Amino acid sequence: MTVLRHVPALLLLLVHLACASGAPSPVPSAPAATPATLATPSATTPARSAPTASPAPSAGPSAMVSAAPAAAPAPPDSPLKGLEQLHAAMPQDGTVMYLLAYFKGEAGDRDAVYQWLDALARSSWDLGLDDSDFKMVAAEPRYQDLARTLNGRVTTVADAPVAFRLAERDLIPEGIAYDSKRKELLLGSLKKRKIIRIRPGGGVSEVIAPAAGGMGRVLGLRVDPGRDVLWVAADKTKDGQPPAPRAIYRFALANGALLGSYALPDGGRHLLNDLAVTGDGTVFVTDSEGGGVFRLKPGATALEPFIPAGSMVYPNGIALDAAGRTLYVADAAGIWSVDPESGAHRRLQPSPGVTIGGIDGLSMDGTDFIAVQNMGSSPRLARMTLDAAAGRVTAVKVLASKHPEFEIPTTAALVGAEAYVIANSQLRSKDETGQYLPPERLKEPVILRVRVR
Repeated sequence: MTVLRHVPALLLLLVHLACASGAPSPVPSAPAATPATLATPSATTPARSAPTASPAPSAGPSAMVSAAPAAAPAPPDSPLKGLEQLHAAMPQDGTVMYLLAYFKGEAGDRDAVYQWLDALARSSWDLGLDDSDFKMVAAEPRYQDLARTLNGRVTTVADAPVAFRLAERDLIPEGIAYDSKRKELLLGSLKKRKIIRIRPGGGVSEVIAPAAGGMGRVLGLRVDPGRDVLWVAADKTKDGQPPAPRAIYRFALANGALLGSYALPDGGRHLLNDLAVTGDGTVFVTDSEGGGVFRLKPGATALEPFIPAGSMVYPNGIALDAAGRTLYVADAAGIWSVDPESGAHRRLQPSPGVTIGGIDGLSMDGTDFIAVQNMGSSPRLARMTLDAAAGRVTAVKVLASKHPEFEIPTTAALVGAEAYVIANSQLRSKDETGQYLPPERLKEPVILRVRVR
């Protein structure tokens, strides 16, 4: 899910922004399909068998910080102080400047908003400005001049074809995965608490029924092909729906049967968002609102804290290299490399001119990241070159940006040399009471097909 759409959680997490050398104490550990509507394949999408997903690279981290320090550092006095400390450590990072401008606006400090937006304009920031993030000043000529400057840097790559257009307008999809055995895409619904399959020809049906096993609002999906299972991260229900826990679920892909569920205890701030699965079946899941990562070992009956709460700033996308030696976690400010055995982690550094903040979905293709970035005015899909030995992201190639179908893209599923991207999640399409709009006021969900190499 997107970053600046969850301000209360960020206000708590940003006090730990300067945690590159420490983290607070861990959070406690937790103890048949019906038909759906059809997807319309794009006329430009040829009929073909989908190739097997491409393997990821082998990489090893170095000079990492401890995942569990003996004593937690005292948090800064305010979220803004934490951001300022992170800026001192990363003075050229545009993502931190953007967040500083945003939170200064939330605090009502107009002069400081412009201070940080002016600094952003002097940086290499290339994701533009989202007017809704700066409502305090958005109507002012000075802001509009800055927005024109920054939005003018955005690269336009808008030729990716529509692979599928779904008839179910109120699906509100957030997570997508690829079932290589059946050559089908799997798509989760936040609103309807279900998972559908999309066949290569466009046929659509439910693979996991609504609220199966008590499942809540569906976020991340991850296929474990060796075990033929689907892992699902789901959040608590809202809007008067029957209650559901924050939990991850394991389903059999062959028949949709529930094989297990693993919930966090009720209470506290948590949002289980995205998942990664190792070769031995260990599952890692990001906790966006808690600011950490949980782990489920093979045979375990409960999630356990792996990276302590508050260590990261809204951790979201997560990916594992092919060798299983390094886990990568995207948070609001960038990407972390993590030792999947010890939990030791360090923040990757971007080379000058490289923007790696605001990532939602994260995958690996070869030695590179494939990332959906949705901060700023122009969400994009990007290929990011990783120098694992140096702990640095050295280059970004924009694969899709300013696409007419983009409306908060969230995640992508890699299928060979292509990524299938949720183009228009419509996460903001709500009325004044916070309810999703009725179907007649929503758009048909779109899946783009983007060449990644």
